[in-house]
Amino acid sequence: MVQFSSNIQSMQTLAMVLWTATILLEVKGQEDELWDPWTDNCESMVPCNLTEPQTDTMPYIVTLNRPYINSDQAVYVYIRALPPLSFQGFMIQARDDKTGQAVGEFDTDNRKISVINCFGRPDSTAMHADNSPKTEVTARWAPEDDNDATVTFYVTIAETVNPLGRFWACQRTKTLQIIK
Repeated sequence: MVQFSSNIQSMQTLAMVLWTATILLEVKGQEDELWDPWTDNCESMVPCNLTEPQTDTMPYIVTLNRPYINSDQAVYVYIRALPPLSFQGFMIQARDDKTGQAVGEFDTDNRKISVINCFGRPDSTAMHADNSPKTEVTARWAPEDDNDATVTFYVTIAETVNPLGRFWACQRTKTLQIIK
């Protein structure tokens, strides 16, 4: 009887260990697949809450290929690092000056860009597709509707992504006038 009771306790312990391992593996798998510190922070554009963004002037230049467009046109947004620097991570949004919401749609001209949804708007945010060092990136953006508007491009740029190094978050850059 003692041996039978001991076997039951051993089996219960083994079952508990296997159940715990299964739960941990499942949570770890979900974490790897679902949690992205960049996409989960669309409004603040801060890639994580563990590190504070830099407050000095960022060593990156953001430009547009034109200061205004017609509502049926697109604009190119360029991010360039000042030599000899590079960057691994970035996030770009065009925000409507009236609402503050990310608007329009990005598409990609190269494999260094991934497009994500923010504020419930498809393709409203462009970000890095890989962690390779970059000295410049180009993203194409177009307005989503046929309205007059003014949008301002905001960027977050990180020197390194894994581990997260110095970064500048939600930096207001260039303004674009959209003409109907």
